[in-house]
Amino acid sequence: MQPTESTGVAACDQLEALYVKWFDCDKVKQAGSAAIAAARDGFDAMKQGWAQLKDAPQAAKDAAQQGCTQGADALEQSARAMGCQL
Repeated sequence: MQPTESTGVAACDQLEALYVKWFDCDKVKQAGSAAIAAARDGFDAMKQGWAQLKDAPQAAKDAAQQGCTQGADALEQSARAMGCQL
């Protein structure tokens, strides 16, 4: 899995890059196909929302920046707990 083009929001680009690394972690792969499929579905839904960001008003980009920063923090914590390095 490779990152797509920029969302226009740096924190969301970073979160996408972290997800790419997270999906590549052996510990995540060991979690089972159902867990991975559910995570991919959630990730794909986020990416669909991010596709709208380039043309979004600045307020929406600011909100996305904050949400993606929080998402990245949570994903990094989860990865550490699983023994994955992002």
